[in-house]
Amino acid sequence: MEQVFWKKSMSQQIRVSELDDNELACLAVNDSSSFAELYDRYFEKIFYYLLDITKSMAVAEDLTSETFMYAFKAIGTLRNKNSFRPWLYQIAKNKSYDYFRQKKKDNEIPLEFVE
Repeated sequence: MEQVFWKKSMSQQIRVSELDDNELACLAVNDSSSFAELYDRYFEKIFYYLLDITKSMAVAEDLTSETFMYAFKAIGTLRNKNSFRPWLYQIAKNKSYDYFRQKKKDNEIPLEFVE
């Protein structure tokens, strides 16, 4: 895999993988390689978090993808870049709530079919 560097100053380059989550969150607003590093760091953690909630591999995979797609689009709205981790977990939790709400809605029987 190609090493991605972020230029800290004119004379200093550092690997994106050496930055902490908060620094990456700041950079990820305009740099997809920074977000890719956050994705690599958190994908498995978010997946297992959602698997624990949903008890379904397929649903956890889908919700993990939805979580990261949403986070990628919304990273610019993250007010406190020092809170990336809790922000990401909150998105995952909200996606699971959305899933269960929709599942409940899909299982409801319309009143016209109830005698």
